[in-house]
Amino acid sequence: MAAIYRALYRKYRPLTFDDVIGQEPIVTTLKNQVETGKLSHAYLFTGSRGTGKTTCSKILAKAINCPNVKDGQPCGVCDICTGIDEDSITDVVELDAASNNGVDNIRALREEANFVPTRCKKRVYIIDEVHMLSPSAFNALLKIMEEPPEHVVFILATTELHKLPVTILSRCQRFDFARITAEQIAGRLAVIAERERVQLDDDARFLLAKLADGGMRDALSLLDKCASTGERVSLQMVKDLCGVADKSYLFDLFDCLLDRDLGRAIALLDDLFAHSVDMGRLAQELLSHGRDLMLCKVMEDFDTLVLCPPDDRQRYVEQAARIPQGEMMGWMARLMKGADAVGRAASPRIAMEMLLVEITAAANQPTAPQVTAVRVSAAKPAAVPQAKPVARPAPEPAREEREEEVPLPDAPPPAEDAGWQEPAAPAPAAPPIPEAVPEKPVAAAAPAAGAAPQPLPEWPQVLDALANHNRLAAAALANSRAYLSGDLVLIASENATFLKMMRENARTKADIRAAVSEVTGKTCRLGPYREPEDEAAPTEGGGQKLDQLIARAQAQGIDVTIKE
Repeated sequence: MAAIYRALYRKYRPLTFDDVIGQEPIVTTLKNQVETGKLSHAYLFTGSRGTGKTTCSKILAKAINCPNVKDGQPCGVCDICTGIDEDSITDVVELDAASNNGVDNIRALREEANFVPTRCKKRVYIIDEVHMLSPSAFNALLKIMEEPPEHVVFILATTELHKLPVTILSRCQRFDFARITAEQIAGRLAVIAERERVQLDDDARFLLAKLADGGMRDALSLLDKCASTGERVSLQMVKDLCGVADKSYLFDLFDCLLDRDLGRAIALLDDLFAHSVDMGRLAQELLSHGRDLMLCKVMEDFDTLVLCPPDDRQRYVEQAARIPQGEMMGWMARLMKGADAVGRAASPRIAMEMLLVEITAAANQPTAPQVTAVRVSAAKPAAVPQAKPVARPAPEPAREEREEEVPLPDAPPPAEDAGWQEPAAPAPAAPPIPEAVPEKPVAAAAPAAGAAPQPLPEWPQVLDALANHNRLAAAALANSRAYLSGDLVLIASENATFLKMMRENARTKADIRAAVSEVTGKTCRLGPYREPEDEAAPTEGGGQKLDQLIARAQAQGIDVTIKE
């Protein structure tokens, strides 16, 4: 009779603490507790799937009860260790809370826990997916966890920590299991492939490690699937069997979006759909590719965080350089929202096409508002006899005109303490009233102090300083302008992502204030600002430059008038 085949993730499940990969701090702590005998009555293991929570629970149960424990490690060969591995020891109970989540199940556990163990030192209860318990079941579990018998140890495991009551959390020693790095997973896959005599290419191994998303169990399941073909596991095989879009398709799709070529992007999407590429997975791959490009744009050594072949590195750099800094946050926000929509859509293909249309349409819109400047004309009058000046039209000969951008008054800015809100649109300006031409042209009076927020000329230097503390906020503030009203810095930005960051992220506001203080030496508050439609972005120098121009013209004997 042929032996029953065991899945790789079961066959190569770690049996001792030293076999566990990627959780060294947790393993070291548990070994020390076993060796010194300072055990807790309740443990809580939390983390994403496939990171070793249940595995470490069983190893800890063996280490607690093994008669031959050494350096905190179970021997693995005694009757207790082998019995726990084979689930034949009744003193170690593994309960699946997903299917045993009622109060009656926990009541039965409480009654059983009062009996002393028959073969082991302690009775160990491993409750997997504990967040699935009902509220009444949690209350029943809480009663025994408050004052458990001396011979009972609870080990709770969950992937959704936020669903556990605070009363349960406060009675457990909590251990957070981190995602296993792709390099560690790839190294483990190489060892297992050698033991199983499976020919596994290096690029295929790294792709499997990346697809596992930090879970060793997922990586072994994918390897098991590819190795079952009986052939050499190549990169193309992994792509075909796992429904992964080729990296070249991701680069080509992004090139189409950057070129605003929606037709070619839809054609590429149709080709991928014809080759049975999963649209939900493709959306996630696009989001991951966008994240890689974002890191490439803000980090020189981005390949330490991005798992990419050496041949693709230069293409990452070239494509990232094509995305404007101010648009990167908008791209990522749309990709994140679209990837979630594609995963939940009844027709993922249509949702994916809508995502491409939305990104292309947004890319075709101007990133900065078009504003009109106030024109200030300086004209030389025609020569006249020395006589009393009279009112007369401006002379017809060609004249020299200079344009200056003048900030206009706005409504009183909101205080930062009131919360960051969307800047309200300014009230429409009243129609201009024709003014009589004075007998003698005079210079325009400067606005009264405090009548309008004044431009902050050091704003470009502030953005440079902000980039050293918060690159994402600095990118979102590209093409923005700033005004000063007392100790209040008003920021005019059309970037919706930046406005959301200011509402929800206190660190963003703190970083901007620190950058302003670093450049200007002043302590300030922040507020939003929306410029009137007829207001232009102030040039460097703002009103001071206009005053200098008027003074220079008067010094040369030039009459100055102001026209709307």
